[in-house]
Amino acid sequence: MRTIPRWSKRLAIVLPTVPILGLPLLDLVVCDIGRMSGFFGLVLNVIGAVIIALPDVPRLDQYALPRDLRHSWRTFQDNKQLTPTDKGFESMVELINRQNGRLDYDRSCNLLNIDYKVYGNPSISAGFVEDDGKPPRYKIADWVTMQMWIEDVRDNVRASGFIIFMSGFMYQMLSYLL
Repeated sequence: MRTIPRWSKRLAIVLPTVPILGLPLLDLVVCDIGRMSGFFGLVLNVIGAVIIALPDVPRLDQYALPRDLRHSWRTFQDNKQLTPTDKGFESMVELINRQNGRLDYDRSCNLLNIDYKVYGNPSISAGFVEDDGKPPRYKIADWVTMQMWIEDVRDNVRASGFIIFMSGFMYQMLSYLL
């Protein structure tokens, strides 16, 4: 089940309501509220379209992930392991717990590792503090599955852009009614 990030839920609530409450106040200054609503809708359409396209633009695709998750994902790919001292370790553990819940909350994870196999897909394993420095042996997910989870986070950005885009469409339709 996909979850929408907290910031996009707030954005979906704030974007439609703030202008609706602010439009009557703006009516005192601007006589033609219909044009203003249409213009605001057009601006929201452009912003929403840019956010929808953000994960597909080569130089901007990195900004489709939250900063901590982006740093931890890059470190994980480069170093083949992630420790609590690495930036974004907690966001990676939170993503894994949200998707499959294999990292227990009562045990503290101290290492994420990529295990390569001779034939087949690499897997991701976790080590815990209670293991006393032994190599990680608890399989969490396959590498392909982890990449799919990261893509789900990028898809949440697209969903947020779609909400903004549809809010802009709503304001443009509202301009015809006013």
